Amino acid sequence: MQITGHRCLRSTGCFYDETMGLYQQQQTQLKSWLIGALEQQELMVFYQPQYDVANQDIIGFEAVLRWDHPEVGWISPDKFIPVGEANGMIIPVTEWILRQVCAQIKIWQDMGYHNRVSVNISAVHLRRMVGLAASLGLEVLAEGVETDEQLDFLRSCGCDSIQGWLMNPAMSSFACTQLLAETDSTQRVMKSLLL
Repeated sequence: MQITGHRCLRSTGCFYDETMGLYQQQQTQLKSWLIGALEQQELMVFYQPQYDVANQDIIGFEAVLRWDHPEVGWISPDKFIPVGEANGMIIPVTEWILRQVCAQIKIWQDMGYHNRVSVNISAVHLRRMVGLAASLGLEVLAEGVETDEQLDFLRSCGCDSIQGWLMNPAMSSFACTQLLAETDSTQRVMKSLLL
């Protein structure tokens, strides 16, 4: 039996496309593999160093998830993260990542290294993560904020900082300098009014 996908167009009927069925099969296979990946400890956390530009000192790391499947090799996060988000598997995967990262931070701290480690969190975990960060005295920065609705949601969650097109796009250094000057002068005026 061959599984095929179909798509219906208004008032013109339906047509079948084998690639649609293949895509569904691949997504189902990835979901099954992802469940096994947690159980078989196939997932790994790698750390991308972050450097100070001036002196090239390591100032932190970003934790990134990697998956080395025993049959097909490395599977891109671009492939398996959306599958995990779509079916709820992202929750146990994220919890696993956080346990691994916290354990590694403890090892590094015991060795005398005190660098920050950033972890990308799915929106599925955002509320729980903001509460956890606040209880640990950590600051939460949400990236990619583009709409007022996203900002309102982040405020309701207690997020500390945002970055994204809603506030400003990426700007030249000259434009940033102007923005800083405008912000600074506005803050001075506000302080003088409060005195």
